[in-house]
Amino acid sequence: MKRSRRALYVAVLGLLSAILAGCSSPQDLILTIPSIGTTFEPAVLSVRAGQQVRLTIKNDGQNNTEKHNFVLVRGGEEVMRDVTSAVTAAINKVGSTSDYLPIEERDLAKIFAHIKVINPGKSETITFDAPPAGTYMFMCTYGRHWTYGMVGILTVEP
Repeated sequence: MKRSRRALYVAVLGLLSAILAGCSSPQDLILTIPSIGTTFEPAVLSVRAGQQVRLTIKNDGQNNTEKHNFVLVRGGEEVMRDVTSAVTAAINKVGSTSDYLPIEERDLAKIFAHIKVINPGKSETITFDAPPAGTYMFMCTYGRHWTYGMVGILTVEP
């Protein structure tokens, strides 16, 4: 009886160790938007599939016209074009109350994660589980900044 109890303890400890080894803390990523310009720095990010990601966007802008957001789409350039068209349609229909996001559910479904508009000098953080392995585009949809090259790539490794 004493041996079986000890074996049970060892088995439970081994199981807990295996579970804890598989758990990892979120990968912290920081994207900075420089005080002048419409870029993300860095423009390429890399994570592992399924990994928890804590992404902080820092807007280093100095004046009130330098607002930005962050939109990560569920795919590459083709999906990004679909989303930007939907954003333009939303702005034309309801103006800035759209938060510079699509308003139709079918278009919102193409967005994996987003951060609403960030004022100059402020930061916002979002936590999400990385999508399956692949290449995903992100962009700023505020003020049509994607047209000025405010886009980036999230590479998700297996």
